[in-house]
Amino acid sequence: MDRIGFGLIGAGRQADRAHARAIVHSGLGTIEAVCDADEALARRRAEQYGLPPERCFTRYQDLLECSAVVAVTIGTPNHVHAPAAIAAAASGKHVFCEKPIAMDTEEALRMLEAVRRARVRHMTAFTYRFVPAMRYLRHVVAAGHLGTPRILRSRRLMDWPDESLGWRQIKSQAASGDLGDMASHRVDYAQSMFGPVRAVQGLTRIFVPERRLPDGRMHAAEVDDWCAFIAEFDRGVVGVFESTKLARGYGQGDHGTDDFEIHGAGGSAFYRLRDPHVLELGAAGGILAPVEVPVEFRAPVGTGVPPLSAEPSLAFRENQMYEFIDAVRTGRDCSPNFLDGARVVAVVDAVLRSATERRTVDVQRVD
Repeated sequence: MDRIGFGLIGAGRQADRAHARAIVHSGLGTIEAVCDADEALARRRAEQYGLPPERCFTRYQDLLECSAVVAVTIGTPNHVHAPAAIAAAASGKHVFCEKPIAMDTEEALRMLEAVRRARVRHMTAFTYRFVPAMRYLRHVVAAGHLGTPRILRSRRLMDWPDESLGWRQIKSQAASGDLGDMASHRVDYAQSMFGPVRAVQGLTRIFVPERRLPDGRMHAAEVDDWCAFIAEFDRGVVGVFESTKLARGYGQGDHGTDDFEIHGAGGSAFYRLRDPHVLELGAAGGILAPVEVPVEFRAPVGTGVPPLSAEPSLAFRENQMYEFIDAVRTGRDCSPNFLDGARVVAVVDAVLRSATERRTVDVQRVD
């Protein structure tokens, strides 16, 4: 397979910046069609990508009939993920889907069944797995350099204004707030190292119950803007997670605080997104010291792709798409895939239930 024809289902900022840009930059994919419920946006993207009007759609069902499309990216509001992914798999298209992949565990399981039945490649967009320091941290843990892992801590703290978050603050379209939007990434890379979470104790809050629309009107917020939870993993590791966009003075996006630390019997490791090419390591009895991430963990994923962008915040997003493209080209499994995505949704569901019922909740098993 020389080049993979992509159809973009959802044409917003994430689809353009994190999906389309990487597809084009790879040299191994082409954008063949675009779809968005906002017809004006879909037309702008079609013009931007040099597509003819007949390759511009407002219904994903119509895009899936396009024979030039071999794979799709799904960057829609969360409630569209499952129906679009299931339809794409039934059409024989490989599927790359933003996180969280589904509104709840039941939906996620239907998606997983659909892609397995169709035998198509499937990937969940857990972007931060591809940060160089995160790639290296998984290697350090797997190699046993920290000894038996015991404790992990994750903090995702950002400072966003109290303005409307659009569909992200509507429960029927998002299912959860910061929990599914940001904490889900951290749950994924924890489970990628330590296996499934067994049980959780969670707490969520809506500290900003109304947010201001661009026209000045106020819009009710229906989902969490802060969450914290304790997780017990099958392997005996315990984790503490916190995530919010209300940490004043902490910056936005990749400039915010994204810290992840692991304490093992023989040593500790500390990762922060602000230093994507540095990992702090310390042995028992010593102190943490910065270590440069080896070049092999900064390299592009897959074969035949060009060097990554010089800007670290774009480079790891490119690597995410390179992983999907390489899996489609070679016929191998993607990592992370829909199984990983479904396991994270199961944790999110358990945290929400724990926060409501104010007790420890077992996480549904997903295999």
